[in-house]
Amino acid sequence: MQVSPYCLLGASTLAALAQRCNTMLDAWAGAWGVERGACTLECVRAWDSNALRPGQWQRHHAQAEQAVWIGWPDELARALQARLFPPDQRHAPQPARGVSLAAETAAEACAALADALAAAAAPGVSAPADSGAAAPAARLFRRGSGAVVVALRIAEQPMLCVLNHACLDLPAPEKLALPVHTDLRKVLGYMPVTLTVSLGQAEVDVSHLLTLAVGDVIRLESHVDQPVTVNGPGGEALFGAHLGSAEGAIVVEAVRHPSN
Repeated sequence: MQVSPYCLLGASTLAALAQRCNTMLDAWAGAWGVERGACTLECVRAWDSNALRPGQWQRHHAQAEQAVWIGWPDELARALQARLFPPDQRHAPQPARGVSLAAETAAEACAALADALAAAAAPGVSAPADSGAAAPAARLFRRGSGAVVVALRIAEQPMLCVLNHACLDLPAPEKLALPVHTDLRKVLGYMPVTLTVSLGQAEVDVSHLLTLAVGDVIRLESHVDQPVTVNGPGGEALFGAHLGSAEGAIVVEAVRHPSN
């Protein structure tokens, strides 16, 4: 018994693919001097695609289970040639036969676009392209195949890229194995925390500040019998404390802060 999996494709997958391909198209159009407004691109599920299947599939990338087909009609190169080298009848007539430099350049632009499209649509497929590859199988256009068609048009001439589902079926990231119940005291128990003790504040005018000398006493607004404030790392008041000394060091004894 032969079983065919039914693969679903979400809108977010198609949107991410379209974003990568549009970024590629921006760079290609800028490099070859093609007006970006003349180029359109859409990514659709293969079974929803109404795009015209090109009669000549000229690129086939394959690696492991991943496969990419790219094809375009000869009219695309001629449309590109007209965009890159518009005819000017004022100076000289166009050659009637033979391959011109303009035609060769347009063909190179098509090939560069096909290679860039394959790299953007399926970056994991690094195998070189084959010339004259067979057309993608009809099963890729059946509902639930998981295949995608990237339809690119320049001056109404299509270049189609068909990706099988293996190009899009990326493994899900492994979930971090955490215990159901985590004792945060054990996890954070050895992290050092810096506490600051605020003894009080005082206001001193500039003239008095300039006359201060060693031994002068600045009176704080807090009283000796009032608790001082112990602040956390973020500056928030945690609790109150009384100043004291132990073994030659200044210490604080924690008490409930009056504001808590």
